[in-house]
Amino acid sequence: ATFIDVTQRGRSEPTRQLSDQQCRQLVETALDPIFTCDREGRYLYVNQAAAAGLGRQQRDMAGKTVHDLFPPDVAQAFDAGVRRVLATGDVVLSENRVELNGRPAWFSNVLQPIRDRQGRIEAVQGIVRDITRLKSAEEALRENENRLTQAVRIADIGIFEHDHIGGTLHRSAEHREIFGLYDETISDRIFLEADGQPPAFLA
Repeated sequence: ATFIDVTQRGRSEPTRQLSDQQCRQLVETALDPIFTCDREGRYLYVNQAAAAGLGRQQRDMAGKTVHDLFPPDVAQAFDAGVRRVLATGDVVLSENRVELNGRPAWFSNVLQPIRDRQGRIEAVQGIVRDITRLKSAEEALRENENRLTQAVRIADIGIFEHDHIGGTLHRSAEHREIFGLYDETISDRIFLEADGQPPAFLA
C-alpha cells in the first residue's frame, strides 16, 4: 500500500477557492468593462459593466462577436488587436473613438493573452476604460493654448521660460524679435549684470 499526505493540499483548497471567488467578484463589480473572447473573436464572458455599456444583458452577449455590436471600423481594429495578441502573445494597448447615441466617445483598450496550463494562448482578455472626459480636457487645453498664443501674437508680447537648473531661456518668437536674439533657446548668461549676477527677473 502507498500513503500520500494530502493534509497541505486540503488546507490550500479552500484558500484557492476563496481566491477564485474574490477574483470573480472583483471582475463582476469593476466599473470598467472586462471581457474574454475566443480565438475567433466570439465573446466568452463579459462583466456587468461591459453588458450595461452596450444596453444588454450578460447572458445575451455570449457567442456574439464585435461585428455584431460595433461599427465596422471599430470591429476591424478590435480584430486586428486580437490577432496580434494571438500571434505574438504581446499585450496590446490602443485608443478608439466611437459614436455612442450620436455623440463621440473615447475608450482605451488593453488586450492580453489567456494561456492554458501548457502555456498556449487559448483566449484573449480585454479591459476597456472610458477616457472621453480626459480627451475632452486635453482638447480644451489645446484650445486654450491656441487662444493664448494668438492673443500674445496680436499683443506683440514677448514670453520666455527660464530653466533655473540648466541656466537657459526658452523664448517665444515675439521675445526673440524684441531682443534681436533669434535663437529659440539661449544661455541666460547674456543677461548677467556688470557684477556677474543675474538680473532680478531671473533671480
